Amino acid sequence: MKIAVISDTHLEYATEGFRRHMTTLFGDVDVMIHAGDMTSSNVLDYLSGWDLRAVRGNMDDPGLQAALPQKRIEEIAGRRIGIIHGWG
Repeated sequence: MKIAVISDTHLEYATEGFRRHMTTLFGDVDVMIHAGDMTSSNVLDYLSGWDLRAVRGNMDDPGLQAALPQKRIEEIAGRRIGIIHGWG
């Protein structure tokens, strides 16, 4: 089981460079964790191609603020993983 953890992408959309890096570095991961500050729902749409577990960050647009929890606990491969952007 491969798990990727990223955060603070701060993008308005998934740029070509971002897509290239994501495919190259994380093309074979089983679960993608994003710990906030995607900034835009467009990035969420792109990352949803992975088995995505995400929380909102303090810089996320209103759509992401509404769609994502502030914190969450996921059970992955028998382990509990807490995800939070950094406050609380």
